[in-house]
Amino acid sequence: MPARSNSITSGFVSSGSQVVDVQGLNPSAVGIGLSTPSYSVRGSGLGRTALGWGMSVPEIRRVAGTMVYLRGLRQPCWYAVLGDHLLDLPELDARAIFSKATSLLVQMQARAGLEPYWIRVLESVGGIHANLIFPASDKVAKQFLNSKVGPYLGEVGKGLQQIRNTDADWRNVTAYLTGERVSQGNQHYTRILGPRVRGSHQLGEGGGDRVQLSTALRERVVDAGIVTPWARTTSRNLTRRIVQPPAIMAPPKAKPTVYRVQPDLFPLAPHDTFTSADEVRQLREHLGLTQWQLAQRLAIRNRSHVANAERGHDGLSRPRVRYLRYIAETERMVA
Repeated sequence: MPARSNSITSGFVSSGSQVVDVQGLNPSAVGIGLSTPSYSVRGSGLGRTALGWGMSVPEIRRVAGTMVYLRGLRQPCWYAVLGDHLLDLPELDARAIFSKATSLLVQMQARAGLEPYWIRVLESVGGIHANLIFPASDKVAKQFLNSKVGPYLGEVGKGLQQIRNTDADWRNVTAYLTGERVSQGNQHYTRILGPRVRGSHQLGEGGGDRVQLSTALRERVVDAGIVTPWARTTSRNLTRRIVQPPAIMAPPKAKPTVYRVQPDLFPLAPHDTFTSADEVRQLREHLGLTQWQLAQRLAIRNRSHVANAERGHDGLSRPRVRYLRYIAETERMVA
């Protein structure tokens, strides 16, 4: 779930709600605008709307217009948050899961005879995560929850909620999705959408559009005239950062300590290779590390190899086994 709290996490209901009106969100009507956009496209005739420090005014209007269109479909719509464990992943992996989620969703919508509509709004507070709004039946929503991206959704009622067809629900969804907006025209938008999340909101290292629509939905809302066409700003190419573990230095030669009873240095790993997945997990938990942190310590590109080792699918190489035993024993002796 997102890091910031909002009435959306408790059923979207609030008092004194009003219908979100796209015309009411027209910045030109009150003299609000972005005279110097952060990006431009030569010769395209379309401007880019992404800003580095928050949701821009055109993106606010894009969210509001899309919400009006989706409500007008008179179909059950759902709100999903791709967060939870995803917040601990590198940005490159998180963005890959965002794309995987919408790809799976479109396939499920197609099988159910639904239009491939979705809007994705990225947020940065608490770690980069994504909010998805999409029309779907109860069956499709359940399939989405049980899919490969289900672990990042939480559970029904928390990470996946149905939006009731009320003014309060749709207004609160719109207000929540636009919380990380820029400060331009703040008084006007606060009156319509409620307070913004204070501060600057850099969208990770990749940047790009915060408000993204499926191709089909983008065509519909632009054709309907409720969303202004825009040029996409894709995220920058991210490279996976590999954190090398400290060099494994041989301990200095010293006179061996003579024990009356030889101590068992590695009670959890008596052999050269791990024979039980529980042993890997026990050593990691003994060190107080997450799977990603252990992968970094062992110079593994991602945490999936550690996860496979813990469930007995793959094993760790002998050098990494020895190094893991070494740091585990060192931690034990220091403690």
